[in-house]
Amino acid sequence: MLGTTGDADDKSDDLRGIIDWFGPSDLLTMQKERTLPTQLNADAPDSFESRLLGGSLQEHPEKARAASPLMHVTSDDTPFLIMHGAQDALVPLKQSEKFQAALEKAGVPVELVVLPGGGHGGKDFQSDESRGVIRKFLQERLRE
Repeated sequence: MLGTTGDADDKSDDLRGIIDWFGPSDLLTMQKERTLPTQLNADAPDSFESRLLGGSLQEHPEKARAASPLMHVTSDDTPFLIMHGAQDALVPLKQSEKFQAALEKAGVPVELVVLPGGGHGGKDFQSDESRGVIRKFLQERLRE
């Protein structure tokens, strides 16, 4: 959310880049986009997402949209590095793919790295290869 909701005219909240690890981007579509087995139901009143909003996602669509970074993408957003495990059963990969597409459409620099065996976090995000991608992103962003 921080990377998509800042005030372009307020230089005090300027960011150099955002590293997004498997973050939800569209709360209203979380459940229907799940393709891997899980006991979790994002639309349930006691889900993590619903508790964030103080009620069921589907009963509070305005709040769900307001809490979804995808709904706030604009051309002045900060660059993003998005990393997502292909085997993430909690946050569907589709969430990051849609977010990447929206950022690209808005002209925001974005890179999506899909970790083929990765789940919702874990060792794949800590590998030498992943650390190298993060290091490169930070070096590029912090040089500007």
